[in-house]
Amino acid sequence: MVAAVSAETPSTSAMRGAPKGGSLKTAETTALAHHSVAEPAWQKQWRELQNKLGSHPLFSRLSSHLDQQVLTRGRDVAGSLRERWETSDSPLVHRLQDAADSWSQESEGAAALREIRARDPDFDMVRFLARVRADVPVIIGAYLRGEADVIREHCSPEMVERLTGIMAATAQSGQVPDPTLLDTSDVELVDLKLSEEAPCVVVQFTCQQINCARDSHGNVVDGAPDDVHRVYYFWALQQEAEGYMGTDGTYQPPRWQLREMMIRGMHHLL
Repeated sequence: MVAAVSAETPSTSAMRGAPKGGSLKTAETTALAHHSVAEPAWQKQWRELQNKLGSHPLFSRLSSHLDQQVLTRGRDVAGSLRERWETSDSPLVHRLQDAADSWSQESEGAAALREIRARDPDFDMVRFLARVRADVPVIIGAYLRGEADVIREHCSPEMVERLTGIMAATAQSGQVPDPTLLDTSDVELVDLKLSEEAPCVVVQFTCQQINCARDSHGNVVDGAPDDVHRVYYFWALQQEAEGYMGTDGTYQPPRWQLREMMIRGMHHLL
């Protein structure tokens, strides 16, 4: 070993900038020689026995058999430990298993965001939420005024069917809700998920609305013109699978559609 190290002549210096007079090679050689002298007696005897009997066929077969036994025994022990781990009734083991699964698996939100960016590499959540806020008065105003064409433009087919049905029932009752929106809060991200393998973004926001309905003659039949409510909304928006060509011939990323709308509460302001 000392000769092997001493004979090595590196083509480039690994100690550029080291003070003159020092030699890393000499220090390494001294350390190796020191460890060679301090070898335990039993280890030396075993090494000598290996050198004498290593070429003997009987010793070779015995060594191979012992190695195979050790390997088989190790596999049996590992399999037994794995089986005990997987079938254990210990609550602590179950908690550790759940934690290990959660660490090794990608979260649903991360998977949804990865799919969003696979469909639209330029997607930015901040810009997306700002655009949703701009759509809030458009969609809610169209819903209150009964404008089905605007609803069809912004919503999924399931949502279009639901909202247009409510709008038709409201119109049949002869009541006209006040479509005025006094204020809209910022749109906040609530959750990212996959729905039917399509990415879905859940957001929340509030609107200040006038709780007033009139008949066809303009008479108040429900609420009051000064009855202002703060209404809390949940929206779920789903990304389409593919983009489309714009009117100017340029490619546009997949659009987003309103998939669900839920009012989670309201309270009086005035």
